[in-house]
Amino acid sequence: MSETDLQMSASAAKMTGNETAANSFPLNPSLLSLFPQKADPNDYSRGITQSSTLWQASQEVSVFTMGEDGTSQVTNQVVKTLPQGKKFRICALVAAPFNDPQSSKIYGQMADGSGLALLYDHFAATPQMADFKEDSAWPMKTMIRLKPGTVLYEDQTGITPLQSNSSQILIHLATAKDGTIWGHTQQGWFQWIDENGPRFYSAPEGVVVGPLIGSDSLEEVYRQILVGKTFENAKGSLNWGYALADLNQNQIPELLIASGGKNQDQVISVYGLTSNVIDRKEDASFSAANTLLYTTSNASSGANELLVFQTLEDGYKISRIDSADGNIQMTELSADENKELKAETLQEIQFVSINDLTHLDPLQPILLSELYPDYRSSGFSSESAAITQAPSALTWKLNYDMTVRKNPERTSAQSHVLPKDSLINIIQESKNGVETWGKLEIGGWVCLQDAEYVYASPEIGNVEKNSSINWYEIYGQILRNEMNNSPYGI
Repeated sequence: MSETDLQMSASAAKMTGNETAANSFPLNPSLLSLFPQKADPNDYSRGITQSSTLWQASQEVSVFTMGEDGTSQVTNQVVKTLPQGKKFRICALVAAPFNDPQSSKIYGQMADGSGLALLYDHFAATPQMADFKEDSAWPMKTMIRLKPGTVLYEDQTGITPLQSNSSQILIHLATAKDGTIWGHTQQGWFQWIDENGPRFYSAPEGVVVGPLIGSDSLEEVYRQILVGKTFENAKGSLNWGYALADLNQNQIPELLIASGGKNQDQVISVYGLTSNVIDRKEDASFSAANTLLYTTSNASSGANELLVFQTLEDGYKISRIDSADGNIQMTELSADENKELKAETLQEIQFVSINDLTHLDPLQPILLSELYPDYRSSGFSSESAAITQAPSALTWKLNYDMTVRKNPERTSAQSHVLPKDSLINIIQESKNGVETWGKLEIGGWVCLQDAEYVYASPEIGNVEKNSSINWYEIYGQILRNEMNNSPYGI
């Protein structure tokens, strides 16, 4: 997949030195226009180009390394300096210090994964380090918070103010007639910076996902995978797009995720061929450098096929992707198959922004229990015979600060700590000697009691869960507890 949308024609093939290969390729010459244009391996990929904004350094721009938690911190280590006049691409914007309404700096995550470029420093002699040149074709959909006093307007003229929330989703950037930069959110427009500095700030983001259950749909699973990939982007993983394609001919589409910042390192990861999807793990991956994907109907069987059109150093190749027992196989088409291939039967797979989950909406509501009838949402496979199972109360209240562990035993790895008075949902209990452990609905285990202490007390039992209790208050308290539990507060 090249940086531009231009596709190679027969004449273009001659210009790139592939004249011999083009003339000897055993297919209808009209199919040559369906191959991607050979791109510079070090150029940005098409997906990165469409999902990033373009900037130009107005002075030297320093690029800093990110902390281990991605954009949750910026180190003082400079990895490189962009010279004045250099154009570069940015995948996401963050204001620092993080979670601070007085933030004074704006960084951009480099589209090559190298780090965070300092775009604006309110206290520098010349605050604006780079000029905004071009918006992203795909929506950013980045979570931001407006600073107190920031006004959201109906448009970039700044005339008609709107009622707005502090939390906003930044979708696009634009330059007004007076040259100022404006941010477009789901509710309106705001001026990016003013005489007081940035008008937004960034809060640490996190995602909490629990164990999947049989009543979860495939759409929900795919959404969780994509959300996880967006958080990986904060660490420089550069997952930029996704598409749906039926690889095993069962009318249930698999999830294809495209990653890689440059043409040379593009990879397509496949999810949903097997029950690995329950653990949010990929089934396979394949290189997508200088590649376009098409679906077509097999003339003999009538089944849909996924074809890979590759532009190589010395010519072209068309391969078929098959799935056998969950394993990806790529088989080059024979000369006869190439000759029979018709351009009108091919439909290019279009990747869309990984931040835009609306393309999953039409996915048919297939439940995990229908896909994998033997799949159970609970259970602890590595438990010993000494540990017995018992039904649990629904909601418990912690009497102490409690450590969440991976398994129901004190030597198990720690996950995080829940504060005293937290309300937790327990879906299963396990007895381990004198200890009783509870499995959290969101994943992990806490000790409920031992021979000396009662660490948690049941608030609502299973017999009560269908009664007229105030669920708003119960869930509200859980959310209030989580708001105080960094980094999941958002």
